[in-house]
Amino acid sequence: MLRSLFLLLVIAITSLANITEDQLTQWFQAGNRAYRAGEYVTADSLYQQILQAGYESAALYYNLGNTHYKMGHIGQAIFYYRKALHINPSDPDAQKNLKLARLKIVDKIELPPQFFLLVWWHKITHKKSYRFYGKLFLIIWWLMFIWGTIYLVVRNLRWRQRIRPIITVMAIFLIFIGGIGYVAYQVQEIQRTGVIISDIVTVRSAPEQDATELFILHEGSEVSIQEKRGNWYKIQLLDGKSGWVPHQVMAII
Repeated sequence: MLRSLFLLLVIAITSLANITEDQLTQWFQAGNRAYRAGEYVTADSLYQQILQAGYESAALYYNLGNTHYKMGHIGQAIFYYRKALHINPSDPDAQKNLKLARLKIVDKIELPPQFFLLVWWHKITHKKSYRFYGKLFLIIWWLMFIWGTIYLVVRNLRWRQRIRPIITVMAIFLIFIGGIGYVAYQVQEIQRTGVIISDIVTVRSAPEQDATELFILHEGSEVSIQEKRGNWYKIQLLDGKSGWVPHQVMAII
């Protein structure tokens, strides 16, 4: 009896997986057609069905970003573009459209000019996925292993003197790439960020509805999440200002 039930369950799951794969393709293609026809609400509904089925991709999030941008939902557009870039940080289309969406944000945070090395460091830890640096780390490690093996096998002193600096440079580069990969992982997977999706949000001094009002944020503002307490998030802006907002006003990346 139990064996029969298990077999029926396996068959049901397998059939559902096959149907789902076909249905996902149909929803995605139908969403694309609706978007091209200017039926943005329909396109969003079809794309959301794919997400609700438990599937995601950079292309899907990119299309959702475009759809919400067309509908004038700047906060949602920024959220989905950033979700697309979370999966594929080097996508030039998502990067370009994210910049366009950010131009429509009401809250402009003016920061003093940064030292060029800090700007460069931000680019290399945000524009490439930590997986890219992981692959690069493995490639360098294997090259260093090969050169190290050659160094141990070769008995000629002159060749050894030539190989030693190669191994040294590779070791330094390996440590450097490992450090970048670790920081990129922290930025892309550990640090939590969010986007304000409500039109106007009052940031308060405590996680309470009647707490002191600190400042106002508008749709599209991007924040880092410092803490969660109940249904409230403590957020921080790039300029250092912080406070509490209810969870429903923000989409978590």
